[in-house]
Amino acid sequence: MTVTIRLSDEQAEALEARAATEGLSVEQWLQKLAESLKPVRETRTGADLIAALQASPHRDIDIEPPRYRFPARDVKL
Repeated sequence: MTVTIRLSDEQAEALEARAATEGLSVEQWLQKLAESLKPVRETRTGADLIAALQASPHRDIDIEPPRYRFPARDVKL
């Protein structure tokens, strides 16, 4: 797959500098970056939701819905 992106001179220089810190060309650095990405899954699981909630910086927010006890009625069958 070939992808072409247009960058400003400053952005191109920043990419070259970043790649150079690892002793790589821009192409090699981008290839390394692409290889480190996880594949996108089509479906999410309950485990994904739990992991996202546990990773939240707002863990102190209570998302449990309030529970109410409803009055019982006499029912004749």
